[in-house]
Amino acid sequence: MVYRKISTDLKEAALKLKAQGRDTLEEIREITGISLRTLYRAQQQKQLTGSAAPALPIGCGRPQTLLRRDAEYLLSLAQHRPTLFLNEYAKRVEVNCEISVSITTIHRTLERAGLNVKHI
Repeated sequence: MVYRKISTDLKEAALKLKAQGRDTLEEIREITGISLRTLYRAQQQKQLTGSAAPALPIGCGRPQTLLRRDAEYLLSLAQHRPTLFLNEYAKRVEVNCEISVSITTIHRTLERAGLNVKHI
């Protein structure tokens, strides 16, 4: 039973059983199959947020180097001057947007926009 996903509905049902007070914690554990630690964690989460659902992650990974306006500038540059090399794009972004970016960042930004660097 280690690291298994327990649905929010099951946690809510276990908390309802606990709130009714007719069943002991051991009986609730046997009925639902969840550990006491999980039950206490779900109870704490419900008290804090009003739901037994786990908190959603705010963000994952590292923030992108280029801001939206910088990426839009790069994409417009790629549309108007498709024959430039990646290092030339990097120089233009550095001069016009005042931000130093690597060739890899330029490449990934173009790929995210759906542009194939080989066809630019």
